[in-house]
Amino acid sequence: MKFHISVTLLFLVVTCLSTMSSTALAPNSWQKRLDSALLDVDTRPQSRFRLIQRALQDPNLPIDVAAGIEAIREDGFGKGHPTFIENLWPKGTIARSDIEGIQSLIKTIPERMDETESLSNVVKSTSQRFQTKGVLKYAFENPQTSLTLMENIFRRNPKKVETLGSTKLATIEIDTNDTPVEVFEFDASEMVTSELAISEDFTLINMGDSLAKLSSYVLGYNSEEQISGVTIPFVMHKSKMWIKRPNEMKGVEPIDISVSMEHRELEVLAMLEFSGICTNAEVERQKKSLVDILSHDKNWSITDESIFVFQYNAPGTLPWRRKNKVGLLVEAIPSVMSSDESTILGVKEETIDESPTEVLKTVEDAMEKEIVAEIDPIGEDESDKKHETSEE
Repeated sequence: MKFHISVTLLFLVVTCLSTMSSTALAPNSWQKRLDSALLDVDTRPQSRFRLIQRALQDPNLPIDVAAGIEAIREDGFGKGHPTFIENLWPKGTIARSDIEGIQSLIKTIPERMDETESLSNVVKSTSQRFQTKGVLKYAFENPQTSLTLMENIFRRNPKKVETLGSTKLATIEIDTNDTPVEVFEFDASEMVTSELAISEDFTLINMGDSLAKLSSYVLGYNSEEQISGVTIPFVMHKSKMWIKRPNEMKGVEPIDISVSMEHRELEVLAMLEFSGICTNAEVERQKKSLVDILSHDKNWSITDESIFVFQYNAPGTLPWRRKNKVGLLVEAIPSVMSSDESTILGVKEETIDESPTEVLKTVEDAMEKEIVAEIDPIGEDESDKKHETSEE
């Protein structure tokens, strides 16, 4: 009976891996090549023309375009356009991410306008808080780094920016949601913090004040007039905003009395990523999606329903390329699987990060041991004894 269960579990694992392999977008696909040529700021100029040539020569291009058009012709635009988009701009391309970001902005820009009484007042109030001693000097002394930081306005994932350390523990895939929930363990760190005027309020006027104060500390408004790069992400939780203190600024104290240092212990959060801008309504929608997904998961439970909001991009970044995440504190639910099942499946969800070959080898090794145990349990005991003797 135990052998049959193991075979069934192996079949399920192999099926999942085969599906993952077949749906992955090849790096040399015409979609990826056009993506790099037209939308990737990091593609070298001499490579762009070559990538476009190869994409246009790909025999799959007319096939995919025809399939997308046929879907709209047969099902109408309402039902057929998802197939059209998937064929031309599949998941994993910058174009697809841009489309999703623009779709999000259609909802959030009107919400932002409703939240903001006067944009000019917000800009004036925020700019008055910025204290940027020596920024131009830093730019002249570090031209290459400064150029990269300027180019970050075109990047979803900024380059040459220090980030808050974390380890991905698990990925939770849900069929009804294209974006998976990821569980991260964030390192204990020293944070630069500022109090928000209103708790859990994501309007520009509320966020802008603290954003300016934290940025000013890093850009020279501190006890040593030291300048460093701004770290990411900017994190908001309840009535505080904070960033990780740059490693090179240990011992550097803020001048602004409303900015303080705070040590945060290791935290485990379930995170859901989304594009665009953070409005109160959008954060609430994303929180609802995150709670719904976690409510159906058997491995992680929410310990605190107060929302964390992570923002990874500097002001001025193309709004549809802005990367945000909402997060909730979670803890692992003790496993109820039998020891045999856990041997086959690996239990830990981080096995998702392993290659299919490594996972299959683990499964095959486990099955081989189990088959030997079923056929010749005495032989297994003797083998174990020999192993123990050799170790001694």
